[in-house]
Amino acid sequence: MKKIIFYSIFFFVALAFFSCKEDELGPSIIPDSEIGQNVYDKWYTENFNKPYNIDVIYKLRDIDADAYDEIDNTKYGFNLVPADPAKSFALAQLMKYFWAGVYEEYQGSDFIKANGFRQIQFEGTYRYKTSTYVKATASAGIRIVFCGVNNLNVGDLKNANYITDTYMKTMYHENTHILNQKKSYPAEFGNVCGADYIGDDWNTRDDTTVYKLGFITPYAGHSAGEDFAETLSIYVTQRNKWDTTIKWQSQSGGKTDVAKMEQKLAYVRDYMREAWGIDIDVLRQLYEQREANLKDLVLLTY
Repeated sequence: MKKIIFYSIFFFVALAFFSCKEDELGPSIIPDSEIGQNVYDKWYTENFNKPYNIDVIYKLRDIDADAYDEIDNTKYGFNLVPADPAKSFALAQLMKYFWAGVYEEYQGSDFIKANGFRQIQFEGTYRYKTSTYVKATASAGIRIVFCGVNNLNVGDLKNANYITDTYMKTMYHENTHILNQKKSYPAEFGNVCGADYIGDDWNTRDDTTVYKLGFITPYAGHSAGEDFAETLSIYVTQRNKWDTTIKWQSQSGGKTDVAKMEQKLAYVRDYMREAWGIDIDVLRQLYEQREANLKDLVLLTY
């Protein structure tokens, strides 16, 4: 009899529990894993993901503490702050305007989709190391990261020289590596300054020293690949720097140095035309047109 009474009580308690309505239990303590898109996410989807297959990342991702950075192949040891969403959004608009937009105007959106980055990432603070810090870094063909976004001043958004020197020149430089991965540049390019490449010691030289060696920037003296990317990016996005350097060297008696720069530029010009159907002088013209019109560009704000 006791067993029958016990089973009956269990049956009715179970029935009462399972017949409760969901709203009587209160909200779930397990959050929904699907986070809805905000206005920034929707804009990135329409303006980067759909036309170019590029993912824009401005939120810090949850990663394993023992994970390695795909870019510099070291453990994540940086104390980072998330990028300001509004500043990231402003930079993304400028990157579309000055980089993706230029190539799209010249070659169509499929060119960027096939030969652009897969991710553009923004971080609020710089990646500080022992004696220096990283402003930007990239894994060729995959992701480009811009650090210190929170330091951007609103007034700099319409300063074409600042935007180019800090961000766009880097975009063109790193994108050139992607093009070189797919179609190699001529080996003869590296022979022009072959004996003067010094790898990671490139930052021990100042501008005057590298100009006399035939490099447009100290970083160009790292290796032939970096020299090629620097030559293209500086020529296309910073006419004044290129022309001023050539003029200064010529007037200083550095005819041999100038000849090296111009010889390497000729290799870059031929490569881009033959491998990609791109005239770098037209690319430069399109970039400069956008620089001239930057003051009239209306940046969206949310």
